[in-house]
Amino acid sequence: MKASLSNEPVVPSGVQCEQCGFTQSDFKKHGRFGCPQCYQTFSGVIEPMLSSMHKGTAHTGKVPLRALNRKSLNEKLSKLEGELDDAIKSERYEDAARFRDEILQVKQAFEPKPAGGV
Repeated sequence: MKASLSNEPVVPSGVQCEQCGFTQSDFKKHGRFGCPQCYQTFSGVIEPMLSSMHKGTAHTGKVPLRALNRKSLNEKLSKLEGELDDAIKSERYEDAARFRDEILQVKQAFEPKPAGGV
């Protein structure tokens, strides 16, 4: 017996969404599902289709570069402030001064650059 040459995933015939009654042929005909439950019912059909069309099957979204940089600076600032508090509590004043200076540098990176420069 020969294996099927079709790239179409096999879903048992007669599979129907319990919530809305949609079938695989309804999906092919309309190009969309009838309800959110259909995504779970027909996951065997859509996952291979999505993985062949896209980089993956999970949406990761996009983050603007400025927002990503700002988040990174916020995380660094929080970490440095925690280290500064620890250094002060344990009376490591040289370390505290270094953390203070690093905090100032990070805060300066947050400040918008003046336009036109005078």
